[in-house]
Amino acid sequence: MKTQYKVALAMLASAGLGALAVQGLHAQAKPLGYIITEVEIIDQAAFNEFGPKAAAALQKSGENISSAGERLSPSKARRRSG
Repeated sequence: MKTQYKVALAMLASAGLGALAVQGLHAQAKPLGYIITEVEIIDQAAFNEFGPKAAAALQKSGENISSAGERLSPSKARRRSG
């Protein structure tokens, strides 16, 4: 077998192995994501109208609010299942 064919075959085989490795990595579980925000309320009336709508939209998308309206302590910061 000529050297050129061996090199071409090795390149094709390594590309196939690389494609399998990428597919395997994509199949792994995705890490959890957290969003931490700090909000200063300037217009309380507007916030009273907006707050429930925002919370409903988050729950509709499958998200949950672990703490709202209070300081978050390390004991409350743990992940809640649900």
